[in-house]
Amino acid sequence: MNKKKVIGRALRNVAFILGMSVAFGLLFAFLFGGFNVFESSRMVRSALYSMAIGVIAWSGNEFLTRWAGRRWPWEVNPGATFRRVVWICLLYTSVSISLFNFLYYYPWGAAGVNWQRLGEIVLINSLVAVIITVIILLAVFVNVFMRYWREGLQREEQYKRDLITAQYESLRSHVNPHFLFNSLSVLTSLVETEPPVAVKFIRKLAEVYRYVLDMRDRELVMLSEELSLVHSFLFMQRYRFGDNLQVTIGPMNPAARVVPLSVQMLVENALKHNVVTDHQPLALTLVEEDGWLVCRNNFQPRELIEPSSGTGLQNIAGRLAPFTTRVMTWGVESNCFTVRMPLV
Repeated sequence: MNKKKVIGRALRNVAFILGMSVAFGLLFAFLFGGFNVFESSRMVRSALYSMAIGVIAWSGNEFLTRWAGRRWPWEVNPGATFRRVVWICLLYTSVSISLFNFLYYYPWGAAGVNWQRLGEIVLINSLVAVIITVIILLAVFVNVFMRYWREGLQREEQYKRDLITAQYESLRSHVNPHFLFNSLSVLTSLVETEPPVAVKFIRKLAEVYRYVLDMRDRELVMLSEELSLVHSFLFMQRYRFGDNLQVTIGPMNPAARVVPLSVQMLVENALKHNVVTDHQPLALTLVEEDGWLVCRNNFQPRELIEPSSGTGLQNIAGRLAPFTTRVMTWGVESNCFTVRMPLV
């Protein structure tokens, strides 16, 4: 948003606040004082008094609302944030307006030293101002609450779509002709030369497919489960690439959680998008660093890669978003392609 739009929106908000303050102030002045409020001097005084109340109430409440939104994000739990913001703003409004009314009416009451009357005036005017402010605040907060509630529903739907997309992409990658051809080629060779290893290869292949099918209704899985899938996947890939594929998996917290197929997808992306040959072996590392799972490989991109939707990493990031405020990142660093995925 450019500077002119920001300034324009701020000016509209100020005009709205002052206008609403004057309108409500004159309305209540008429209800309590009758037609005398339309005398020019009383009208000006009531308008200025109402604008002062509006500035005090709205400026403070706007600051507190922004602070509370950072402290308790609306998108995380709109209901809880709504309740906290209402109580905080109600307390601020009651105290600030009561103090303002006391300072405003004190010179009037001090002359006659009628503290009881002064207290009544301050209480009545403060109560009226608080009621007006609360009505407007509730209207604003309900609007904000509904907006974040709708956005929450949209995020939930987006998450479901991302999950379905991830399942589809994973199934497609494991049933596409390239994967099946390579797996069957390796299996054929093993059946002829090493039957016991061929049996193990078949079991690993079955484990991969079973995991893909079993995770369809799960939002999060243990990191240990995902790593088990990765080991099964790498077992098959090592028979295809041999020593040209060098994988190092460092110590990790097995109780940490990730979205299903995320770690396996990181490994698969590295194989899909990089050259793996005798002259250019691929070194891939999976480590945990300060609560992040870091996948790093030497960057040697293929000129021609297998067909891809190009949304694999965005898909993982989208599925992680509801569970953490940390943002997944990826890119080339020091000639290595690095992905940092937050652990839940």
